[in-house]
Amino acid sequence: MQKQADAMVAQINAKIRDEVDADFKQMIREKEAVRDAVSGNMYNTTTQAIVGVAMLEVTFDRQGRATKCEIIPPDQRLLDMVPFKTPHSDPQQFTEYLKQQCLDTIFPAFPEEQYSAEGLLTKSVPVAADFNAEKSREMLSNNAQSEFFRKQLLRGEKFDSVGVVQASYRANAQGKLTACGINLVPLPSRRNDFVLDPALQERLMNRCKTINVRQMPGFSANNAQSQTQEAFMKYTPWNAVKE
Repeated sequence: MQKQADAMVAQINAKIRDEVDADFKQMIREKEAVRDAVSGNMYNTTTQAIVGVAMLEVTFDRQGRATKCEIIPPDQRLLDMVPFKTPHSDPQQFTEYLKQQCLDTIFPAFPEEQYSAEGLLTKSVPVAADFNAEKSREMLSNNAQSEFFRKQLLRGEKFDSVGVVQASYRANAQGKLTACGINLVPLPSRRNDFVLDPALQERLMNRCKTINVRQMPGFSANNAQSQTQEAFMKYTPWNAVKE
């Protein structure tokens, strides 16, 4: 009888351990998803050299939107974990940069049961940026071009879903676009929030035809006609490009 009781207790304990392990692994995956979302946004949108590390505390609403981003200066333990030793940017500059990056990032959705009664959820993750002017020159230049095109194409537009605009275009030596293609596709982490909008696609196509990229950073009249450029622009109902 005692052996049966001991075996039952062992089974219960094993089940509890498995559930705790599963919850812990899920928590780690979600934290990694938050960190990866911010890191990906930084890599694809940063246009100026910036280097730093900090703890980022993000508060989400039920839409998965970051409503508050708090930047916590790194302690020595976190600094020791950073693989790069590049001199860091001014702390205030990095704080402002990371806060804006956080607010602009499209995060994955989280399970409804994790939200508080007020509909909020907070997660903290370490985030590092190592975009120095020399090593990241090409990336920073490409991002500056994409940002120029994004503002020209999406300024003032309102969106009803979450997705990505894929644009391909070619310009003549004067910067006027001679060819332009627009596709709307879902963001992998927010597929359920994407709605294909033919009217939006048509508006963007018509606007694309009017864009002149002569003032785009890195524009070259010599190479313009022979190169097809691409730009990928994420959009949400809450991150509109201002007029």
